[in-house]
Amino acid sequence: MGLVRRRARLQVMLLHRVGVSLALLSLAVSCAEDAPTGAPESPGSSSAPGVPAAEGAALPGRAEGVPGDALSGSRERPARAEDAPKVIRPQAQPRRSDFDQIAAAMDPGLQADPWPGELLASSAERLLLGVTRHLATGGDTSALRSVVTRDLAGTVPTSDGGVEALAGGALLEWLQRNLMVPSVSGAPVVEATVTEVQAPGLDGVAEQVGRTRAHLRSGTDPHGTPVGARQQRDVFLTLTWRLGKRARISSITVERASRSALEAPFRDVTDSVLAGAASRSVNSPRSLALGALQAAGRTDSLAPVGDILTAMHGVAVGDLDGDGWDDLVVARAAGQPNLVWMNAGGTFREEGAERGLDWLEGSGGVLIADLDGDGARDVVLGVGPDVVVAWNDGAGVFTTSGVLPRAGTARVYSISAADVDGDGDLDLYDTRYFRADDGGPAAPTPYHDAVNGAPNVFWRNLAADAAGPKLRAFRADTVAAGLDVDNDRFSMVSVFDDVDGDGDLDLYVANDFGRNNLYLADGGRFQPAPDGPLTDKAAGMGLSLADADLDGVGDLIVSNMFSAAGGRVTRSPRFMPEASVEVRDEFIRHARGNSIFRGLGGGQFQDLTEMTGAAPGGWAWGSRFVDWNRDGLPDIVVPNGFLSGRTGPDLQSFFWRRVVGATPLGGDPSPDRLDAYLGAWSVISQLSQFGRQDWNARERTFAYLNQGDLRFEDVSLSSGLGIPDDGRSLAVGDLDHDGRLDLVFRNRTAPILRLFQGRAPGGSSVSFRLSQDGLNRDGIGALVSFEARGGRRSARILAGDGFLGSSPPEAFFGLGNSDVPGGAPGSRVIVRWPDGVAEAFAAPEGEALAGSSWELERGTGVLRRRYRQGAPRPPLAEPVAPSVRGGEAAPPRSRVPLHAEFPLGAWRLPSFDGPTRRADELCGENGLLLVFWSGTVPDSERALSLIKGEGLPTYALALDGVREAEASRKTSEGLGLGERSGRAGSSERLLLDLVLGRTLAPFDEMPLPLAFLLDAEGDLACIYAGDMDPRQVLEDAGRLAGREDRSATTCLTSGRWVLGAPRRGLESLHDGLRARGFNEFVDHLEAKASR
Repeated sequence: MGLVRRRARLQVMLLHRVGVSLALLSLAVSCAEDAPTGAPESPGSSSAPGVPAAEGAALPGRAEGVPGDALSGSRERPARAEDAPKVIRPQAQPRRSDFDQIAAAMDPGLQADPWPGELLASSAERLLLGVTRHLATGGDTSALRSVVTRDLAGTVPTSDGGVEALAGGALLEWLQRNLMVPSVSGAPVVEATVTEVQAPGLDGVAEQVGRTRAHLRSGTDPHGTPVGARQQRDVFLTLTWRLGKRARISSITVERASRSALEAPFRDVTDSVLAGAASRSVNSPRSLALGALQAAGRTDSLAPVGDILTAMHGVAVGDLDGDGWDDLVVARAAGQPNLVWMNAGGTFREEGAERGLDWLEGSGGVLIADLDGDGARDVVLGVGPDVVVAWNDGAGVFTTSGVLPRAGTARVYSISAADVDGDGDLDLYDTRYFRADDGGPAAPTPYHDAVNGAPNVFWRNLAADAAGPKLRAFRADTVAAGLDVDNDRFSMVSVFDDVDGDGDLDLYVANDFGRNNLYLADGGRFQPAPDGPLTDKAAGMGLSLADADLDGVGDLIVSNMFSAAGGRVTRSPRFMPEASVEVRDEFIRHARGNSIFRGLGGGQFQDLTEMTGAAPGGWAWGSRFVDWNRDGLPDIVVPNGFLSGRTGPDLQSFFWRRVVGATPLGGDPSPDRLDAYLGAWSVISQLSQFGRQDWNARERTFAYLNQGDLRFEDVSLSSGLGIPDDGRSLAVGDLDHDGRLDLVFRNRTAPILRLFQGRAPGGSSVSFRLSQDGLNRDGIGALVSFEARGGRRSARILAGDGFLGSSPPEAFFGLGNSDVPGGAPGSRVIVRWPDGVAEAFAAPEGEALAGSSWELERGTGVLRRRYRQGAPRPPLAEPVAPSVRGGEAAPPRSRVPLHAEFPLGAWRLPSFDGPTRRADELCGENGLLLVFWSGTVPDSERALSLIKGEGLPTYALALDGVREAEASRKTSEGLGLGERSGRAGSSERLLLDLVLGRTLAPFDEMPLPLAFLLDAEGDLACIYAGDMDPRQVLEDAGRLAGREDRSATTCLTSGRWVLGAPRRGLESLHDGLRARGFNEFVDHLEAKASR
C-alpha cells in the first residue's frame, strides 16, 4: 500500500512538470487497489510473434552467496551467513550498458520521457475496471460518488436510435443496468480498455481536463458452468475527467451498448477427452499442463529457449489411419515429443510413439495431406529451417521420412499445399519469419514495412515426373515459379485460392510488419498482383476464406494485431513527429486489428472492416471462419495473446512508445538511430524472456457471431470461448460426427491443447469430402458448390489454411432449418475439380443432403454417405474433474531430463571423514544420485531421508558454510550417509555453476535440494530441483540402467531424435579448467568425447 502511494506521489510530481494535474493519478491508483489480482488488463498487441533473441546466451547459474570466481585464490573466503543458500539463482544475463535507461521508459511518467496520455490511460483503465466490477455485480451506485462530480451528466442511446440526457445517479444506474450480469451466471468477468486519450499539456488539451474513450465489458466467466445462457455486456463510451484538487469523472457519453446471451454453443472438454487419453500413454496429463513458462524455466540449453518461450508450434486435424475419424497431431518444442491423438469413434488415445511421430527435434507448422497419392495422408512438419515429410505406410504409421533441407536458421512456420503446376500432384509452400544470419539488422526494419525477413520456399513435388514407381521427392523451385519477387517479408501463413476467378490457384501470403503478398498464377508461374485492398499493409498473422455473406463469392479475413495502446500511442503528437502524415497513418493502421474483405468477383475485393465490427482481436493469431451455430453464416474465432509471464507491468505500451517509435524510417538509417532501435528490441526481449514479464498477457480469445451482410457481434464471453490463454494455432473439424464443428486450440500457456466441443442447439448441416484417382486423392483445390438458402453456396477444398496448422480437406455448410433448400431430396452438388472439369452429384433417391457427411467420388455422379450425423459420442458427453489445467504463475517443473549427457565421472567429491572420491567410483549399476543440500532448508533433509536406502547409491554435498560444516556432518551421519557425504567448497561450487550453465537454459531460480542423476559411468542424465519425487528418481535410474544405447537419454523424455541427437560441445571449457587445476576432469571429458 505504501509503495503504491509513494509511486503515485512520484508520478504526480513528474507530471506536474508537463502541465498535467496528478490528482487524477492518485485517484486512479487508489481505486485500482480494488481491482482483482491477475485481472486481465486492456487488450493490446504489437507485431512481434517471434521477438529477436535477447543479447547473451545461457550462462552458469550460481548458488546464493558464491563469489564471482571461486578459484581466483587457493584459500576459501571467510564463511558468512549467506554461504548457506536456499536457492540456486541464475547468473544475470549480459545486457547493454544503456539497459536501465531504456527500461526506465516502461513508466510513462518518466521525467526524461513523459507520455501524459499513456499515464492517464493506464490509470483510467485501472479505475474503470473497479467501477465496472462494482456495477456488474450490482453494487450500490451511491458508493461511486467519490469518483464522479456532483454535476455529472451525459447522454445514452435509446432504442429508437436517439439519445437521452441523464445526470448523476440516473446515469450510473443506466450503466449498471447495461453492465450487470445475472448472479446465476456466477462471478462475472470484467474488462476495461481505453482506446483513445487526450491529456492536458502535451496532448493538445488546454484546459485541465482529460478525455478518454473506453470499452467496458462484463460477462459470464468462460471457465464457469452457468445456470442458463452465458451472458455478455458491452458499453462503449467517452468520459471527461475534471482535474483539480481532486479528479473525478464529470461527463459520460455512451456511444452504444449491446448485450448477448447464448445457450452454450461450446463446451470445454479438454479434461474429459484428452486427460484420460494421456493417462494411457507415456505422455501423461502433465504434458498438457506444461505451458511455456514451466518448460522454459527448466530446460536443457540444447533446446532453443526462445522457441520454447514464444511457442510457435501448431496443430493439425485429419484422418491418419483411414477409419473415417479425424485425429490430432500436436507439434511441440525441442526436447518435448510431438503428440498424436488417435480418434476411435469419439474417444481419444495419445499414440505418438506408436505412430512414429514422437520426434524431439522441435516442430513448428503442421500439415496433414496425401503427398504421394497412395490414399494415406502424410504429415508435414516444419523442423527448424527444414521441411520434413513423414510418409504414411497406409495404416497410420510413419516409418520413413524425407527432409527438404535449407541452409540458414530461418524457422519454418506455416505450410500449405496445392497442385500449382497442374501436373496432378501437390506442391508445397512454406512461410518463414526471422532471418538472423545475413548480417543485417536483427529486428524488422523499418517496423511498418520491413523487408529484411526470411525468404519463403516453394517446393515442387516430383511425384508426377516418375516414369516408374511413385517418387517421393521435392525440389526447391521458388525462382522458377516466380515466387522470389518481394520474398523478403516476415511471413506467417499462406493460402491457395482462385482470387482472380480465372480458374487457377493464386497464392496469398500474410506478412507481419508490412504489406501482404498476392501472387497471381499464370501458366504455372506467378506474378505479383498490383497494389489493391488485399495488400493490407499491417501486421498479418492469419488467413481464412469463406462465403461469409452468402453471395456466392468467397470473402477473406486477415487477422492483424489490434492494440489499444498502439492506437493511442500512434495518434499522439509525441509519436514520430518527424514522419509524414502518410507514414503515421501506416503505423496507426498497424494497430487497427483484423481486416475483412468482401469478395466482389473477378479478383475484386472491398475492405469493409470498419463496417463489420470485427476489427478488434487482440494479438490475433490464426483467425478462422467457423459456422458454429449452423445457420449458414460463417462466424469468426480469433486465438489471442502473446507472452503471459509472472510480473508486470505489461510491456505493450512500452513496446509502442519505445520500440516501435524508435524504428528508422529511411532506407539507410544512421548508426545511432539503428542502434537505438535494436537496443529497444534487446531490452524488451530481456524483460519478457529472461525477466518473465507480461507482454500482451492474458488476452482472451475473440469470437464474433455473424449477423448477416458481413456484420458481426462480439460474443467472446457469451460463447464461452473467451478464455485468456496465450493462443497460437486453431484447427477445426467434426470430431464426434454430430454435425457441429469442434475447435482445437494449440496454446502457449497450459493446457497446451484445448478442445471445445460444438454444442449449439438448432439448425442442421452438411459436409462433403472428395476422392479421385491419381496423386491428388483428396481433390485439394477443388470448388464444391450447391444451392442453399436461396443462393449458391461454395467452398474450396484446402490443405493448410491456418497459422501453423491445418484442418481436414472438407467443405462444411450450415443449413439453418432442415427445410431450407439444399437440405431437401433431389438437391445437386457441383464439383469443379482441380483440373477445371465440372461434375454434378446427386444424393441417392429419396435422401436429403442435410444431416449427413458425404463422399463425392469422381466419375460416379452419386454421393456416398460417410456417416449420418448424430448425438455427441462419449466421453464428450460426460466431463470429468479438471486434471490438465496449469497456472502459468506456478513454479516450473522440477525434473529436467538432459538431451545429451554431461560426463561427470572424474568429479572428485569431498568427504567429511576421508579423501575425495571420483563420482564414477561411487556409481552402482543404477548410477548415482548426487544431492546438493543445505541445513537451512528442511526439504533438503526430508528428501535425503526419503531417497536413501532405496537401492540407488546417494552422495550428499552440503552447500552450507564452514561454520555450519560440523552440523552438516552430524545431519549426514544421522541420515546414514556417513562417508557418502561432504561439504562443497569453492571448487565444487565452481563446477556446480559450470555444469548448470552448460546444461540448463536461462532458468528460474531453483530451490534446494538440487540433485544430479548420474548413470553407471558417471554421466549426468537428469537434474531435479526442489520437490523431487523419489519414485520418479528411482524410475529414471531404472530406465537408464535398462537402456540399449548407453549414451541416449530419450528413455527419460520419451520420443526420439529423427535427424540426429544433439551434441553437447564442451571443448571450450578445457583450457579454463586446466588453468584452474582440473586436469583429471578435462582428461575425462576428452576421453569421453573421443569415443
